[in-house]
Amino acid sequence: MNKVSIIIPVYNVEKYLPDCLDSCICQSYKNIEIICVNDKSTDNSINILEEYAQKDARIKIINNKKNQGLAISRNIGIDNANGEYLIFLDSDDILPPKALSHMVEKIIKEDGDLVVCDYFRFCDDKSNIRNIAHNDNFLKILKKLSPICSPGDIYSKLNYYEIWEDVYFMCVWAKLFKTSILNQYNIRAPKVRCAEDFLMVKEYIFNCKKILLLEDFALYYRKHKGSFTQSKNSYALDILKTTLPTIEMYKKYDFYNHEKGNIYTFFINSCINHLKCFTPYFLYPKFLFLINQMFRYWDKTDVLNSNLLDNTKFNFMIYRLPFFLLVFYFLFMPINKLMLILMGKIFPNKHMRKRLRSFYAVYMK
Repeated sequence: MNKVSIIIPVYNVEKYLPDCLDSCICQSYKNIEIICVNDKSTDNSINILEEYAQKDARIKIINNKKNQGLAISRNIGIDNANGEYLIFLDSDDILPPKALSHMVEKIIKEDGDLVVCDYFRFCDDKSNIRNIAHNDNFLKILKKLSPICSPGDIYSKLNYYEIWEDVYFMCVWAKLFKTSILNQYNIRAPKVRCAEDFLMVKEYIFNCKKILLLEDFALYYRKHKGSFTQSKNSYALDILKTTLPTIEMYKKYDFYNHEKGNIYTFFINSCINHLKCFTPYFLYPKFLFLINQMFRYWDKTDVLNSNLLDNTKFNFMIYRLPFFLLVFYFLFMPINKLMLILMGKIFPNKHMRKRLRSFYAVYMK
């Protein structure tokens, strides 16, 4: 029986951790190892882990010396995995009892490289966990793709939203990976706080021959106010940090010309959508610097010929109009004193004006 490694990053989840661990221990598929990477939790999470580890020898605890974030914790889990297959699980989510059995059976029977399953989102109080129904988006994907498909099928048959904004080809959860592929191509999550699995999943898919779609639930996804995905202040920054590596990756696997319009659309949409989170002032210089670097790198002809203007959600709300102007300013005009004057007017604080002017003088020449 092939071993499956379950990677669980843990950080201050004492309220939900028992549910998560119980769902792993009670899997009908027994040949598992549960690798819990404690990311320097300050609550009772470590005590809960140690208590469970005493009861079940399949639980392994790795303690980070400092808080490093979800991406690094997942990477540490991969480096310590001994299973032929691997699944990622957030410490506030739950695995259905037969999730691993169904996925392992599928990947062995079809000799596949990746299993993609559906998931069920439930409320914090579990009030809706019994009213399970498949997501409409997953059913649409199943209609467009055969149960066994390739990366080429995904990019030729699915639309922009299904590839770039839906979770099925964006997130690491609700999937069964081959550990050998992760290690052979050194596929790891980038060192960012948000959108950490975006690049990882994309690169893994490019290195697959057979992608299997399984009409089963592989995850109960808990939505609560304290979940990490609810904290989006730095999301736009992290999305921008992955822009250039994403372009390089798509060029490497010869998918860039096919997807360049969608690449631009996705990154611009992500930045615009998250500006409404009122990113703190101290993040603005980094944010603007990354935008500038992004447009210096991109081919302006490609941007204009893409579907950016058609697909991007420019609705000119108050918090989006400045970004729209900023994008095309960087695209077609060099930085000059006008920008410094404008930034001086936008930020009334003297210290902030001085800091921004210094920043532009150094980085935005």
